Amino acid sequence: MSKNIKIWKIISLLSIAIFVFSAVNLVRAASTLSPSSTISSITGALTYDSGKGEIFVLDASGIISAVSDSTNKVVATVDTAVGYGSAHELAYDSGKGEIFATSGDAKAQGEPPMVTIVSDSTNAIVTNITSVSWWYPVGMAYDSGKGEVFLIDRGNAQNAGAPNVYVISDTTNTVIASIYAGKYPEAAVYDSGMGEVFVANTVGTISVISDTTNSVTATINVGSFPYGLAYDQSKGEVFVFNEDDGTVSVISDSTNTVVATVTGIAPSTINPIPIAYDSSKGEIFASNSVISDSTNTVVAQVLQDIASKQELGEVAYDSGKGQIIEATLTGLSVFSDSSSPSTSTGTTATATVSPSPTVPEFSSIALVSVVAAMIALSVTAVALKARTRKIPAKRHG
Repeated sequence: MSKNIKIWKIISLLSIAIFVFSAVNLVRAASTLSPSSTISSITGALTYDSGKGEIFVLDASGIISAVSDSTNKVVATVDTAVGYGSAHELAYDSGKGEIFATSGDAKAQGEPPMVTIVSDSTNAIVTNITSVSWWYPVGMAYDSGKGEVFLIDRGNAQNAGAPNVYVISDTTNTVIASIYAGKYPEAAVYDSGMGEVFVANTVGTISVISDTTNSVTATINVGSFPYGLAYDQSKGEVFVFNEDDGTVSVISDSTNTVVATVTGIAPSTINPIPIAYDSSKGEIFASNSVISDSTNTVVAQVLQDIASKQELGEVAYDSGKGQIIEATLTGLSVFSDSSSPSTSTGTTATATVSPSPTVPEFSSIALVSVVAAMIALSVTAVALKARTRKIPAKRHG
């Protein structure tokens, strides 16, 4: 009988260990990030100006606001004079210190497709670029190696195969090349390591364009409705947010293949998709999740009133302050990346520091593990007690 008791004691200890392990996982799953500060009254498309230490915000009325990242105050505004709801996207040209803004719709009367260029020194409009070929200009990518801006035109569905990516020289502010990337392109990102531009086509592919030949060199299949893109220069990878799947595809720019798929991310209903790369931490902020580029796993959750069903919800990384700026329905949320649980540098994961959770977000897997462990522990205790009672007392004499 003593042997049986020892076995049950071992089972009890294992059950306790399972319980503790599950509880720890539950606590980790509950780790969330909350804004360190907020900037109210302005929201919209975002881009970060590293030269000025400012965040530029393009709202639905076509007003561009420059926000100082030192004071979180609006320091200047520029009126692009486009109609309400016609403003689309922003991109920062670090070589010229200029902001590019897209707007217009060829099908909307009085709102011709246009790119407005604003100087970050004077906060004044430098020029407007228009083209009879454009239909609905949306996302852009600045190519620092060539001093060019790659403009994505959503494209006319009636004219399949027509150019839908346009290359603008920031020296002459003119279109110098046009490319057909794929069906329904929406967003682009520049890969400085390879001198390439990655374009997300919402039919489920990524087109890779060489900025030397201005031609498509590869097509990569990803998830359903890819939209957001972020380039990780330390890993030589491109992260793709697949809107319908709630996944992020990780593409190696050396092989142009998907090397990992990150799951468990909240699918987004907004347009464009919020995703940005944090170069100081080696992390990707995508929708409600923070992804480590070392492990390609979600390391934290971000809970906030993200904008929905509007041309809002973007995120931008402020490298000067180590902050993530995210557009919400009511304004801008500022997240300090020092509160993120991962302390990787983009190549090596180190110690983990859990932030103070706000509203706990329970992991269903961890919760099931805890409940199962508690049941096992209870059954073990009852069984052990029953077996102990059955052992007869030792008779003396």
